[in-house]
Amino acid sequence: MLPAALLATLAGAPASAADESDPTAAAEADCIPAAALATYVQRRWERRVDQWRSLPPQRAEIVFLGSSIIEEGPWTELFPESAVVNRGIGADTTAGVLNRLDEVIALSPDKILLYIGGNDFSVSNDTVGAATARFDEIVIRLRNALPTTEIFVATLFAREARFADSIERYNRHLIDRAADGGFTAIDGHPLFARADGSMDSRYSNDDIHLNGDAYRQWATLLRPFLMPGR
Repeated sequence: MLPAALLATLAGAPASAADESDPTAAAEADCIPAAALATYVQRRWERRVDQWRSLPPQRAEIVFLGSSIIEEGPWTELFPESAVVNRGIGADTTAGVLNRLDEVIALSPDKILLYIGGNDFSVSNDTVGAATARFDEIVIRLRNALPTTEIFVATLFAREARFADSIERYNRHLIDRAADGGFTAIDGHPLFARADGSMDSRYSNDDIHLNGDAYRQWATLLRPFLMPGR
C-alpha cells in the first residue's frame, strides 16, 4: 500500500494537504520529501505515456482524456456499445495533457470527453487564469488537428471546500467558452456538490474521487451526448 502522503498526491492534493487531524498521516507526510512525491508522479506519467505510444496504431470511437477521475472510470463497462479508450492519468494537469495530445490525436477518435483542471489548483497551486489559458490551448490544438471529432468537456466536480471558488470560476470559463471554442460543455458539477462547494461524502471516500454510484450517475448524464440514439 502506498503511504498516505503519496496517496494524497496521486489523489490530486499536495503532501501538505494530508489530513492534519490524523497523526499517522501527518507523520508519514513529514517523512516523505515533497520532491520524492513529485518524482514518483512525474515518472508514473512518463511510463503511462510511453506505454500508450508503444502500442500498435489503433482508432477509437470515444477517448476519455484527463486526470484520475478519468483514469479510474470503468468506461468499457459503462459504454459497452463503443470502442472506448481511457487516457486518464492520476494527478495530471492541463500542462500534462498538453504534453501528450499527439498520442490522443493519433487515435483519430469520433468523440473526446475531456475532464482536466482540478489538479492545477491542488497540485500545481496555479491560478485560474493560467489553468484556463492552458485549457484553451488544449481545445484549440484538438480542434485544429481533429476538425471532425466531437469534443465534449466535463466541468470539474466538487472537491475540498477550499477549492470551491477556483473550481466555480474555472467551470464558468468552460461553459462560457464552449460556443466559440467548438466544443460542448457538460455540467456535472451539481451532481455531487454540497451547498458549500465541497464534495458530497455519499459519492466519494476522499472528497475527490468518485464511487460506483457517482460514476453511474455521471454516465447517465454523459450518455445522451456520447451515445445519442443508443
